[in-house]
Parts: sequence; C-alpha cells; structure tokens
Amino acid sequence: MKDDKARRNDKIFAHDKDLRQTYEWVNENRKLFRRPVHGPIVCDVVTNDVDASNYLEQHVKNTVLKSFVVECREDMNLLYREVREKRNWKININIVNQGTLEPVRRMYSDNKMKTLKERYGIAGYLDELFEAPPAILQALRNTANVHSVLIGGNKTSLNDDLGKFLSQKENGNGKQSFCMFVKEGPKAYKHTATTSRYNTANVSISVDEVRPARMLSPGVPPEQKNRAEREVKVAQEEFERLQPSITTATQNFERFQRDAQEKQAMFNDRKQG
Repeated sequence: MKDDKARRNDKIFAHDKDLRQTYEWVNENRKLFRRPVHGPIVCDVVTNDVDASNYLEQHVKNTVLKSFVVECREDMNLLYREVREKRNWKININIVNQGTLEPVRRMYSDNKMKTLKERYGIAGYLDELFEAPPAILQALRNTANVHSVLIGGNKTSLNDDLGKFLSQKENGNGKQSFCMFVKEGPKAYKHTATTSRYNTANVSISVDEVRPARMLSPGVPPEQKNRAEREVKVAQEEFERLQPSITTATQNFERFQRDAQEKQAMFNDRKQG
C-alpha cells in the first residue's frame, strides 16, 4: 500500500498534468542544477492536522502551492527555459537564496503575543502548524506571510475589543492590517482586516468561511486511517494473547519431531543389524 504522502501526491497530480510532468522532469534531471530544487510546495508541506491543512490552503494561493523553489538565479533560468520555453509546461518558480531560512520577524512583539494568548486565547501563528524544508518555509513566508497570520484557540472570538487590539500599532501611531483564523463550532472562518490607503484610521474586516482542503487533505481519509490503526491494534493484541499457546504448540511439535527422528534412527539400526 502506498504511504499517505504518495497517495496525496497522486491526487494532486491527477488534476494537473503539467505539474506532474515538471515534477518528474526535475527528479530525473537534478544533476543539471547547481543547487537543490524543491517542490512543488504543496508536496513538501506536512500539516499538523486537518484544520492546519484547511487554513494553509485557504490562505496561500494555488499558484504558490504549486510552485517550485530554487536556491539561485542560474537554476531559475535553467528550470524556466527547460520547462516553460522548451516544453511549454506551465510553471511558477520562487527563489530562496542559498535555501536559507532567515530569522523570523513576527508581526507582534513577544509582550503583545503574550497578551493575545493569555487574554484572548490565541494559539499561535500559521507557520507553526506545519513542517517543511527551510527553503519551502522561507518561500511561504516571503509570498504569503504565513508567519504573521494568527490562529485562534478554543476560547478565541473576534469581538470589538480584540479587533481594536490587533489593529492598533504598538507604537500607537495609526492602524495596521491583520489576518486570523477562528473556529466557531464545527466551522472555521478567516478574518482579514485591511486599512485604507487614503485613511489609515479606517479598518475594514472581511470574513470568509474556511473550505475543506483539497490539495493538502490527507491521502488517506482520517476515518479510514483511524479504523485501520484500530484493526491493527486489535490484531496485535489477539496475537499477543495467543502467543503463549503458539509457543507451546511449536515446542510440542519440535519435541514430536525429535522423538520421531530418534525412533526412526533406532528402527534403521535394528534393520541393519
């Protein structure tokens, strides 16, 4: 049986022929590049849970999720030339110089984040809900600001007080935009606050219901995976229960074989005598 990642990749590639062909070409021609080539991003990200998958896919554009990441300008030129110009396959490429993960610069200070967690139940940032190679993580920070998106906890509700607290710059000079995911019962919502280009004192908030992830959803549905794990556990427990009986039966059979061999040897000796 294919592992979960392979199943998820097959599902992604089934709907994008160019992406599959590019992925296969890169794997077959890695020796042509000066540095490692990563991606597509969606294939190199491992989320913590279903909610994380939903949030990340809702927040990051599909073109970014399907993009490849290179570590130098020369590799970008080579990849674009071979894939787009020669083969006419669609491709999006991000550059992360030397594949280096830069020190993260958070939108909120440690003190403000402490207040957000203690007073409003904020759980953390979006980039803390998944794992990815350094170059992939840096590309997502560069293109989608995943390090600035807040994740609400069980007690978080975007009321007027929290909205004002988030939109207020820490130096007290004007307003700022923000983005946050919040669960309300079985549903989740993305709250995006933006400031006016002409009047930064005004903040408008849009709310979008979070859709189930498609590309980042597990290759094996969680229910099916949990059921299989339960069945394996039951089978293992049954095996352990029967192990003493199996051991005893094996020992008895081996003893029977030895006795039979000894009797056969005695019979052969008498026959020859």
